[in-house]
Amino acid sequence: MSCKSNTLAKNYTNHPLRINEIHLPWKPTIPNTHYEFVRAQVVDLLNELGLCEDKKERDRRDGVIMLASYMYPEAGPQELLFGTMYVLWLFFFDDIFDESKFLKEECNQAAERSLHIFRTGKAPEKNAKLNFSIVQLEDLLLRIFAMANDLAKSSDITARFMKSCEIYFVDGAVPMENFRQMKTLPKLEEYLAVRTIDGGAAACIACFEIVAHLDLSDDIVNEPRVLRMCEIAGQQIAYANDIYSYHREKLHNNSMNSLNIRCQTLSFEDALTEQIAQLNGWVQEFETLKQSLAESALWENSLKMYITGMENIVMGCKVWSESCTRYNLKSLLTVVV
Repeated sequence: MSCKSNTLAKNYTNHPLRINEIHLPWKPTIPNTHYEFVRAQVVDLLNELGLCEDKKERDRRDGVIMLASYMYPEAGPQELLFGTMYVLWLFFFDDIFDESKFLKEECNQAAERSLHIFRTGKAPEKNAKLNFSIVQLEDLLLRIFAMANDLAKSSDITARFMKSCEIYFVDGAVPMENFRQMKTLPKLEEYLAVRTIDGGAAACIACFEIVAHLDLSDDIVNEPRVLRMCEIAGQQIAYANDIYSYHREKLHNNSMNSLNIRCQTLSFEDALTEQIAQLNGWVQEFETLKQSLAESALWENSLKMYITGMENIVMGCKVWSESCTRYNLKSLLTVVV
């Protein structure tokens, strides 16, 4: 999952996944200038916690650190450290289910204990039978919440962040795991509703409020147009990721992908055409909503920064996905130079 820090997304042609047809109108993000500092801090922390001890896990760690650097390109050093730790936790927690690292009862235990932390900010009591990996992830999560309290403009912002973690877990990670256990693929609309949340975009946007030291009111964050833009960011990341990860998931015999669901009634090329059109349509809707807000009485610098944060998270995921070795897209395409 490692990425070269100086590699940006390129324009590709004749790619079997047609990624050059996914159009985003925003400026590509570049790695945060504090990347090296944050990487050193994260490596020390994970070593202290006993995480990422084998090469595969270290490669994954380095890849996620770079991803966060693309997602939060203008964050200060401590703010980027906080955002990076949270994105790492999302990947670690997803791997509990996705790669079946724990027994079923251990997965349930990790889930229940994490939910307790989301709701209280405190870890439940430990016992001798607790899997050490669960303890490690809890320690990481508690450090993340401690940083959130230190960096957030107000306790309301911290509470909103913790609530987004709970929603990610309850409405995203757990239902997605239930889908993986099914013998048949879910309906496309059911999959999208869960995948949008499981992709973690809304949680990363809530994290951005802390990273950027914003202090938006609930009325602004919950304004229907703003909510829809946040949802679009999640949909765009989820469906684009399903395209980027398609061949990797085939190699791992993972059929839980929107393209596979579409292919139940469409050819692969038609499924890809439909999905790319939907992605580009969502971006057009996002831009229309942004223009509507810019012309409204709600428009002010903090809201503009909030929306720019959404754009950076989406664009950062695109740039990283097209340049990282996790999906190894370069091996499947002809590069335009």
